[in-house]
Amino acid sequence: MNDQILYPYPDEDLAAIAGRKAISYYRQTTGDEDGVLELMIHYLERGTQYTVDYGDMWESFYDDLSEMGFEIVEEIKKKNPGSDFLETIEPRFREIGDLSRNIGWGFGDDMAEIYSALFNATG
Repeated sequence: MNDQILYPYPDEDLAAIAGRKAISYYRQTTGDEDGVLELMIHYLERGTQYTVDYGDMWESFYDDLSEMGFEIVEEIKKKNPGSDFLETIEPRFREIGDLSRNIGWGFGDDMAEIYSALFNATG
């Protein structure tokens, strides 16, 4: 998967807009809801890794990532997948939680809440 989903733009608004547009375009052109969910998770992973790699970001950056995380929770609840699916994504969300634990702006707390909502445990 292309790691450039968040990385190509140093401008906060352009990065979020480009990533979200890519996800929206994929949804509209393919109708592949599993693929959309994968892109959303990837977006959250890359954004989290971005802040780990480059340091503290601005509040709206974290707000956007948190919003994406909560959208993922809603998508998964709608889809109501089996436990096999949740088992496959759990390590990815555990990694996001580990990476975000000490990140400010409430981002680490949001990621712990998302993990708990998905896996009925504390992150």
